[in-house]
Amino acid sequence: MNTKDHLIQEINQAPEFLLQEVLNFFLFLKLRLSQRSFSNSSISSAQTNPELFFLAESAGNQPAAIP
Repeated sequence: MNTKDHLIQEINQAPEFLLQEVLNFFLFLKLRLSQRSFSNSSISSAQTNPELFFLAESAGNQPAAIP
């Protein structure tokens, strides 16, 4: 049984309150991964375009360097 099938089996047996918690956690993980992906692509762009350095730093909630 693969991971997706196992997860579906567990979902089918879980009570509603647990499903809500799992959904919230899953959505949190998706958001966090998409933010990391955006941050990494911003940093890559900033290396080739110095004007984007400030945006890349801001996306990571870190103070930007003052030139």
